[in-house]
Amino acid sequence: MDGDTIRQKFIQFFEDRGHLQLPSLPLVPPSPDITTLFTIAGMQQMIGYFLGREEAPNKRLLTVQKAIRTVDIEEVGDSSHLTFLQMLGNFSVGDYFKHEAIAYTWEFLTETMGVPADRWWATIYPGDEDARLAWLDAGLPADRIGESEENWWSQGPVGPCGPDSEIYYDRGVQYGCGSPDCRPERECCDRFLETWNNVFMMYNRLESGELEPLPWNNIDTGMGFERLAAIVQGVETVYDTDLFQPIIRKVTAISGGRYGANARDDRRLRIIADHARAITFILADGVMPSSEGRGYVLRRLLRRAALYGRLLGIDRPFLQEPVSTVIETSSKYWTELGERREHILRVVGQEEARFVRTLARGLGKFEEVSEEAQADGRVIGGAEAFTLHDTYGFPIELTEELARERELSVDREGFEAALSEQQERGRRDHAFSHRVAAAPEAYAEIAKSGAPTRFTGYGELTTTTDVTSILAEGQPVQRASAGDQVEIVLAATPFYAESGGQVGDIGEIRGDTAVVRVLDTQRPNPSVIVHKAEVVEGQISVGDAVVAEVETERRLHILPHHSGTHLLHKALQDVLGPEATQAGSLVEADRLRFDFRWPRPLTPEEIQEVQDRVNAAVWANLPVRIEEEPYDDAIRRGAMALFGEKYGDRVRVVSMGDWSVELCGGTHVTSTGDIGLLLITSESGIAAGVRRIEAVAGAAAYEFVNDLRATLSEAAAAVETQPRNLVARAEQLAAQNREQEKRLESLTRALARFQAEALARESFSVDGFSVVAEQVPAESVDFLQVTADEVRRRLGSGIAVLGSLIEGKPAFTMAVAPELSRQGYAANKILRDAARSAGGGAGGTPEFAHGGGRDASRVGDVLRVAVEAIKNHAAEASGG
Repeated sequence: MDGDTIRQKFIQFFEDRGHLQLPSLPLVPPSPDITTLFTIAGMQQMIGYFLGREEAPNKRLLTVQKAIRTVDIEEVGDSSHLTFLQMLGNFSVGDYFKHEAIAYTWEFLTETMGVPADRWWATIYPGDEDARLAWLDAGLPADRIGESEENWWSQGPVGPCGPDSEIYYDRGVQYGCGSPDCRPERECCDRFLETWNNVFMMYNRLESGELEPLPWNNIDTGMGFERLAAIVQGVETVYDTDLFQPIIRKVTAISGGRYGANARDDRRLRIIADHARAITFILADGVMPSSEGRGYVLRRLLRRAALYGRLLGIDRPFLQEPVSTVIETSSKYWTELGERREHILRVVGQEEARFVRTLARGLGKFEEVSEEAQADGRVIGGAEAFTLHDTYGFPIELTEELARERELSVDREGFEAALSEQQERGRRDHAFSHRVAAAPEAYAEIAKSGAPTRFTGYGELTTTTDVTSILAEGQPVQRASAGDQVEIVLAATPFYAESGGQVGDIGEIRGDTAVVRVLDTQRPNPSVIVHKAEVVEGQISVGDAVVAEVETERRLHILPHHSGTHLLHKALQDVLGPEATQAGSLVEADRLRFDFRWPRPLTPEEIQEVQDRVNAAVWANLPVRIEEEPYDDAIRRGAMALFGEKYGDRVRVVSMGDWSVELCGGTHVTSTGDIGLLLITSESGIAAGVRRIEAVAGAAAYEFVNDLRATLSEAAAAVETQPRNLVARAEQLAAQNREQEKRLESLTRALARFQAEALARESFSVDGFSVVAEQVPAESVDFLQVTADEVRRRLGSGIAVLGSLIEGKPAFTMAVAPELSRQGYAANKILRDAARSAGGGAGGTPEFAHGGGRDASRVGDVLRVAVEAIKNHAAEASGG
């Protein structure tokens, strides 16, 4: 039975039993309730249903969930651990419970999959007699049901949780520890393979640690698809299934090796196969390589795969080939892989090529560091690991990988200390946070207690309404007085809650006895709009009739910026291609920020064309139509849905003529001509594969042009010309500056030659060659380096070591004749060791190095240490 058949049989089994299949969440969790970097379980999209915050579309649900788990990355390559996996799950939201869930598990495994009943064991939470009876009723013998305190599942320190029951596949006594008491709950060996977990989701753990019952009992199950495939296909590991073998065959063809030849290379092949799958799916879900967060996980997996390819003897970028195999074998079910094939392959090729260059530089340094470690306690120091990371771009994880290969360890604590010392930390001190302050449970209670907040702000900016709830310091209160900072919920509101990049509205809420200033508007729960506010006058109470009024001018300045992002998105895709997709946005009254996925900087011509296309659509004065319709209908007619956004069955579609059609809940102009003008003010990179455009529209664009004109006039006056002649005048001044720089360089070289002649006369002999080691006056590092080079030239076969105080800080330069550097007099090593005596360091080549220090009083010490190193090397070379 191949993998596709196994997956389909699981889906069919539960559909036949009344379960509705939900689509897999993307690997980037769309819900604010999910705090993990990646989706790790099918349960994550069930949280709202289990807590009673959202209504489930069906009481019985099933998913095939994509998941990324890197917590066990060091174990990847064994028989069962993976970073990317597919989690098969069936769920009950207040419908069936333990007996029926366990019966389904047993029936599917033993009858539908045909795995012999005598290969299964189970564990339960101590004292869970209902679960024990359910297994006995299903047909599992009593002596194969064990108990373990580990049979308790929770999503984190707070949230839904409950006891669980796991079923294990018995791989056979040949995989066991030989003990007569060998059982799954003892976790004593590799004999038992955890296959499927039934979680009895009964409780919600509060921040206090207290367990409160959920509104109803739920079932949450998860089974590793890859492990099930290994069991059903009768192979030893997940990597021997049809899910991995085509990828492994591709890599062995490239490396010239053979799977099964030796354990070390088999593990490397498995790691590459696993990581190739993970890379492919992460890229397909919109993540780009970067130096932090999800992007760093992706980059680490890609680099780790490239490293293991190098260790297999592959000396070129190769990952596009196994990634292509993943797309070919998986896109029948996961159609997004085929749709984004070109984008995935392009990013993999670019990132791997970039890392191969890093790898080439870093491996040389690593070899040097590892040789020192082998002679000195078999530990790579934290400072050396940090140098590999900071100077050579070598991630600490790869240093640790290579160290393990050589049976070395890494001082991770020392590395972290060096990293912390380098990092700049900034803290923002907000007198009043605009983020939601209360716990999610508080908003869930508000949602339960009344009708959802009705948003009126599409059609009006002033609404007469009632106060339904007030929160102070996260707790419900009945009233608030002048000076209090509160969160207010109204029955209806014209205030737009921050969403889709558009900032929340501000304004006033006025009652008979109170004036409240609204500082921000948020939607912490799908049914609740919260006004972050300060009571300015009087007292406001729950039940008061009030007038809610949005600050009109600010909202009107936001509209052209939000509509402008839609036009900008479409123009970028027209100019660059469909892969230029939105990665985030910010829409404010005075600017817009638009992040998009693209692997390189835009050229000036591309930026100009994008801006021209946007303004052509603005000046065409296209009508802006806003309609509600079923999600599927909107997608069929070409509406653009943003990656990672969670949409309901009915969606709001914003059309600007026939040019731009997007799903959007924000507020917009009535026709594109109302935008007036859009100007791109900057384009930059914010992470690998993610670019950012900043722009202004409407009145903000007018102000930008006025400021620019004023700046041009001031700049022209400063260089004594007219604004229209500014470029020509700047070119003239630049030419004059270049001439002066040439003259200064010539004078610097002449002065350095003059000083070098005097220094050369002060040389002394070491083992038949001349050495100069002096502290000299110098105004710049360049002058110091030129002087050292001139001294070396005058000495012929010799060495110059010069030190100086430049702006109060020690600076050093060392120049070594080529024939002496070949004899082991390495400028970079000698000067680096010597500079440590002044609290500094150095770098460069064996022939020319430069460095600095912290202690201005130690310049002479550095020169003396360098001379001693030269003499010691000479003595060793001559056998003295």
